[in-house]
Amino acid sequence: MPVLTYGGIHYGSNRDELDPFDDFAMPTTQSFRPLYHTIVTSTWVDMGTGEELPDYDPTANPVRHAGGGMLPGGMSMVTVRETPTRRTFTLLLHTLLSVLLGFAGARFAVYVHAREESG
Repeated sequence: MPVLTYGGIHYGSNRDELDPFDDFAMPTTQSFRPLYHTIVTSTWVDMGTGEELPDYDPTANPVRHAGGGMLPGGMSMVTVRETPTRRTFTLLLHTLLSVLLGFAGARFAVYVHAREESG
């Protein structure tokens, strides 16, 4: 039941609970920020072709990554691709946290039951 309550709160929230960098996200979601920083890989990607730009310097051409679509002259926009995505990472950690809490609850229930049985 606690896992369903936990999931319901996240599912029913009108905010994006799967972005740990959202300032209005729940504390559990925000607590994932440091771990995400340690494992994320960010690469610059050409939005027109989908190809990675390994040597792209955003300070050299700041206009190119300011929005979406095409620039005059046929140059496509550039965006950052994070791997894993914030949503996938946060969903995975919430699932893992729910499983761990469920396991801890089950172990506690077994302990209480064994204690009652022994008298």
